[in-house]
Amino acid sequence: MRNAEPAPWKVPCENCPLRGKAVFRQFSETELEFVKEFKAGELSVEAGTTVLLEGTNSAHLYTVLSGWAFRYKMLPDGRRQILNFALPGDLVGVQGSMFDKMEHSVEALNDLTLCIFPREKVSTLFSRYPRLAFDVTWLCAARNGFSTRTSSALVVGPRLNERLICYCTCSDARRISG
Repeated sequence: MRNAEPAPWKVPCENCPLRGKAVFRQFSETELEFVKEFKAGELSVEAGTTVLLEGTNSAHLYTVLSGWAFRYKMLPDGRRQILNFALPGDLVGVQGSMFDKMEHSVEALNDLTLCIFPREKVSTLFSRYPRLAFDVTWLCAARNGFSTRTSSALVVGPRLNERLICYCTCSDARRISG
């Protein structure tokens, strides 16, 4: 049976292996303190487990600490359309924190460790740490194929996914006309 279990903190924020990666900027001391307070724990997830389900909302958003996941939408005929992959350092569940429900699902591709962040604290991120909030928004937009200059990236996201799915699943004639 596949499962997901909350785990005691194995990786304190100040020792996070992602902090040493050149692709991520260093947090200021106040940002690091906020992230330490924001983090509610870690989640160990077995390969094949659905982490977030399309059409629902979640009390949490997550950062991939280790492992890979993939984002997908269910098609009307029961097939899945993979939208993209979530790698270490990527956020998952932000859409469910910003909107009423998830427009896609997330499944663990292999065993996964996620840092857990409660949804109710997202507003604090945006109100008190604008630079960090900008980085989160930019990272989400970039991972979903948007230009860094797109100011409405998170709003446009679901529509782009729908167009991608239509393109990938429709007949050639429909693709040309649509």
